[in-house]
Amino acid sequence: MSVKCPPSRLPIELLCRLATRRPWIVLIVATVVVTTAISLATRLKTSAALDIMVGDRDPAARALTRIAGAFDGAEQLILLVSLPEDTPSPQTGVPAAGDVRLLEFASRLKAAVATSDRLSQMCREVEYKPPQAARTYVERAIIPAGVYYLRDDEFHALLQRLRPQSMREQLDKLEQMLAVPGAGGALIRSLAEDPLGLRDFLFSALPAFIQPGSRSIAADDGYFSADRRHLMIRLRGARPPSDLDFAGSFTDAVYDAAQHANEDRLDLACTGAYAIAARSSRAIRSDMKRSILLSVVFLMTLFTVVYRNLWMLPLALAPVAAGIAVGFAVFTALGMTASPLTAVIGAILAGLGIDYCIHILSMYRGFRAGEASHEQAIRGALRHMVPAIVVAYGTTAIAFFAFSQSGVRALREFGWLGMLGLTGAVIATMLLLPALITLALGAKTNWRAKPTSRGPLVSRWLDVSTNAKSCLLGAAGLLVVISLAVAAFADRSDSFFEDDLSTMHPQPNEPIETQARLGELFGYSEDTFTIYFTAPSAESLVEMAHDISHRVGQPSVRSAGITGVYGLASLLPDPETVAARHAALQQVNVERIVADFDAALAATDLNGPAFDGYRAFLRNLLRPKRVPQIEDLLQVPALADTVLPTATVQGESPARWESIAVLLTDAPLAERSRRDIAISEIRRATADLVGAELTGITVLGHNAERAIRHDLFALLTMAAAAVIAWLLVYFRSVTAMLLTLLPVAVGMSFMLACMRLEGIKLNMVNLIALPLLVGTGVDDGIFLVSIARHSRRQRELHSASVRNLASGCRAVIMTSLTTVLTFGTLVFTSTPAIRSLGTMMALGVTIAVLGAVGVLAPLLTVHGDSATQRTGRLANSNDLISE
Repeated sequence: MSVKCPPSRLPIELLCRLATRRPWIVLIVATVVVTTAISLATRLKTSAALDIMVGDRDPAARALTRIAGAFDGAEQLILLVSLPEDTPSPQTGVPAAGDVRLLEFASRLKAAVATSDRLSQMCREVEYKPPQAARTYVERAIIPAGVYYLRDDEFHALLQRLRPQSMREQLDKLEQMLAVPGAGGALIRSLAEDPLGLRDFLFSALPAFIQPGSRSIAADDGYFSADRRHLMIRLRGARPPSDLDFAGSFTDAVYDAAQHANEDRLDLACTGAYAIAARSSRAIRSDMKRSILLSVVFLMTLFTVVYRNLWMLPLALAPVAAGIAVGFAVFTALGMTASPLTAVIGAILAGLGIDYCIHILSMYRGFRAGEASHEQAIRGALRHMVPAIVVAYGTTAIAFFAFSQSGVRALREFGWLGMLGLTGAVIATMLLLPALITLALGAKTNWRAKPTSRGPLVSRWLDVSTNAKSCLLGAAGLLVVISLAVAAFADRSDSFFEDDLSTMHPQPNEPIETQARLGELFGYSEDTFTIYFTAPSAESLVEMAHDISHRVGQPSVRSAGITGVYGLASLLPDPETVAARHAALQQVNVERIVADFDAALAATDLNGPAFDGYRAFLRNLLRPKRVPQIEDLLQVPALADTVLPTATVQGESPARWESIAVLLTDAPLAERSRRDIAISEIRRATADLVGAELTGITVLGHNAERAIRHDLFALLTMAAAAVIAWLLVYFRSVTAMLLTLLPVAVGMSFMLACMRLEGIKLNMVNLIALPLLVGTGVDDGIFLVSIARHSRRQRELHSASVRNLASGCRAVIMTSLTTVLTFGTLVFTSTPAIRSLGTMMALGVTIAVLGAVGVLAPLLTVHGDSATQRTGRLANSNDLISE
């Protein structure tokens, strides 16, 4: 085969000379660069932080990230210890052997943590029962100042109870109860401590999680579930869960210690921020290794079957691997991190980058099969394929660039890593591949490539003399069917956006499952909301906490499923209430109330001196000596760190005060409608609160859905517009541009239709399949349209044009297979969102290549044949690609 090439271009000529005359220099330099790149890429940090997976431009995500990093309450590893199923349930309120077994296990674990040099440095605290400091704060701060915690209606009801008639009625009831036969000493002591029942009012003002009767804190002995078959143990780590290496080590060390302490063969399960982060970290690394390994195995199998030459895969894969390594190194040097999304991009880039190598290798083999020497074949392959490769690279780079403009950090970093890795792969293909070909095949001066495919099927398909009309009719029918399917898909657009953030987590995921189980066992819904708020001073922070509590207590918010609030307002009284309540108490004659109590007591047979202490209680209740302030709360770290940042609890003076309020729900908000109503009502109630932000996993799921809708339209529009402009610049023809986009249109339409049929929903990961398919699927059209245009310019005969297109179709099929296989490896990852990305891309690329071969190629043969007949001038020409 003679080599007919475009005029010499200096860069390509330099590449050719360097590759054919100094291949060892190229290889040595490449080895040094790649070795350095790999060393740098190994420092790449992984992260499963919420701001990465949802969006650091989202105020709710930033707030939740701040909570996770600054508030000690978020830094917990929770160990759920359960009795085996065959253990009899203990009776309520009666200590049983099962209770003892659970408590003894917790005690052994706490001792093991304290005596272990490693664990004692990693774990700051082990807690399995209410801290004494919390109860001390209640007894010494909240109860004595209880009147300041009461609502106005509760305060007026308390004063009503202190009227003479009410006190006489209450004491009469007490006397009747004591007269009941069998009244024990415990009952007598309880009634003597509070004969007027005033503590009922005070208990109603206590924070929900420390009220008597609360499931998790009712018993002094431990955090038991309602059936007392489960014990919750909380362990606080020395470093935040965002340190994934520490999270994994801490979780493993605690679980190992728990296994050694588990002498009674209890059931153990871990959850909490550390366990979830550790599971995500392991999944990221595992998925990265698995996807790359499977990509290599699949590609090796494909190359062996198609080319029957073991040298072909290393030649094609080595430059791509080198370029991707350099891309990862630059990505690391820029300070970016790997998320579950970027962790699998290595396999994606391998599938995309190897296509360029395949085209150059195929062209090189075609020239060597003719009369060309090694150097002529290298020069011809580079001159023919580099322009098309640059254009194809541009379309894919445009798609990655669109991702880099997303509001979600994970998508932005995916876009940057894609551009860097793909750029490295293209440069390595042009510099390193020719040198490797020279070293591996150049010495074989008499080497001739054997045809890899006889291709009669594709050639007959493209023979317009027999089936052009049927091809066109079939293509038209296919487009009609796809259009109808897409129309049906679009009719229910609100049903194909994923709103469940669990799809972003690896599955199966025992920590998340255990977290849901905790909610069921301990009487709360796992779907909670959190309001993060800031204020310039401690006093204004407390005022804002109470303002939030009042607002979310509105009937409209309560009717949306909010059952309670725990926060700073639960632990400290409202400054406005304190002032009003203090003025009201000044109007109360305390000594008159004590005298009325004595008079009512004298009218009964009760022992008066037994209630001397109660008289002091009445005086202290109605004349509180101290109002609890935030300084008092800071003296009790066990409570303070549930609502204040760790640094503040440890004594640092904040530049701006921060706190959180946790909003409890009555049931899981799995239904989108209920969740949207709840979020809408909370935001409406707190809309004008400056410095307050509603956040939480549920809120992020809601915001993620909105971000999907916004990013989907923006990314698709940006990618499509840029690709169209790029193609118009290259082809300088609207017709050629439209023909090039035809395979993408077919692939995209059919992919969307299949998504609807299979129930696959769009999420923040698989939505990248849409713009990415625009960038990658258009490559099929670029190569086929380029071949057809070349044939028309050369005035080739119809038979030669068909052979060239048939050969181009075989190359396109081969490159599409590599892309399908590499994306197909994502199906084996542990994250559902990423699995759906692999399914969508594999399906879209498959249909796109079928559209290119089954629809575009026949159109090109008909169009080319009509053009040559109109000119009336036919010229013989060598095939552009010869097998």
